Amino acid sequence: MPTFHKDPLKRLLGDVRAHEDERRKRQEKHEINYQQALIATREKIKQTEGPDMKERLQDQIRQWFIECR
Repeated sequence: MPTFHKDPLKRLLGDVRAHEDERRKRQEKHEINYQQALIATREKIKQTEGPDMKERLQDQIRQWFIECR
């Protein structure tokens, strides 16, 4: 059975705490979703761009060796 406070300040403080708890839970949920999306995005970039990046770096290294002999 809910407790009703006669003091409006106590009721207000209770409402504020409840709102803060709800906000904190929502924020944690969104942080988890964000971290999962970040990992998925990095993996996708690694799969699609990784081979091209590797090839470009190898070409640059070869060019550097040729120039510095």
